[in-house]
Amino acid sequence: MNRVAGLLVCLGALAPLGVSADPVVPVEPDAPNLIKTPVFEDLLNQAVAIIRERGWRCDSFSSMTDPADRGRFTVTCNHHRYTYVFEDRGGEWAVRLQ
Repeated sequence: MNRVAGLLVCLGALAPLGVSADPVVPVEPDAPNLIKTPVFEDLLNQAVAIIRERGWRCDSFSSMTDPADRGRFTVTCNHHRYTYVFEDRGGEWAVRLQ
């Protein structure tokens, strides 16, 4: 299983059920095109669900770093105001506000 697929499985276990395939937050006009693929839309939806579950804000999507990069990626929301760091810690994913 590749790293992104494994990440989706791990995040899926953490995210609430019922996450749709369409982006759950508006994608900002200057956001990178990487989010246009179904795999990254799913990843974004799961990440936003986890962010919101913790009571943090993500009302619009600004950017995301490559999730295949060394067990760590970031999701930036609200016109680059909030950055959330997702890290693989021994096979379990943790998120924190940067």
